[in-house]
Amino acid sequence: MLDGNPLPESESEPQESTVETKQQPYDTPDAMQHFEELVRFLDKHLGEQLRTYNELRSAKVTKVAFENLWMLFKIHDKVYSPSQKGSQFLFSYASGPKDADMLTTRRDVSQAYQVIATTGGLPLFGKLTPRKEEDADDILLKLTKAGIIEQQTPRNSQRVKDKYSPLYIYACYMSWAPSGFYLRSSPFSIRPYDGEVEVTSLEIYPINHRPQQPSGSRVKDLAERGLRFIDYTTVTHLQHQGLTLGDNQEEVRQVSKLSSLH
Repeated sequence: MLDGNPLPESESEPQESTVETKQQPYDTPDAMQHFEELVRFLDKHLGEQLRTYNELRSAKVTKVAFENLWMLFKIHDKVYSPSQKGSQFLFSYASGPKDADMLTTRRDVSQAYQVIATTGGLPLFGKLTPRKEEDADDILLKLTKAGIIEQQTPRNSQRVKDKYSPLYIYACYMSWAPSGFYLRSSPFSIRPYDGEVEVTSLEIYPINHRPQQPSGSRVKDLAERGLRFIDYTTVTHLQHQGLTLGDNQEEVRQVSKLSSLH
């Protein structure tokens, strides 16, 4: 009260303040309906691929088709290679007066790796989700009849190797030189194949697909071998006397060799 006059009601009693909470776009009934529709779409059109992906990643299945081979390899995955036959073409690059071919290297002993990159293993025609093959064959037939192109084999009767590019896996492992330890990379090439093959028949595959060893572990023997390798880098000389035999069984020779590690 000022000068004997009562204050207006708005000034005498504070009003309760209300703060409106703005609703997020994804938290509306319409958004929920769209999300449910998306889940139904994925389950209908990608459900089988998602199930295959999960089964391959968890080693619940032992065979794989080439079109699903990429599912086995992700960056940082631990992988295993029993041996590598080598001499598989990777790419050509300019080297002096003429081009040179980059080939995979041969290796007769098993080795564990870590994946650093993958590429390829994709359809050669169209997109990852191409239109139905019968539609593509219909187009080829029309172009052939019009004399625009020569007669070709229908795509739905072509073999997988004619539809996909090879899958390239780049992996690394720990190596040693007199200057110390370093990461050494190694490329692998898996060419398209028809049907399904055993995962363990591949030159390289995820280590969780590796069969159980006598120790009951898939990796214990590899870990022990790695520790021995570290121990061997600390000694001055090693001597091996006995037979050496690679998995390819192409060569057996008697070895009595004294080698220096530094």
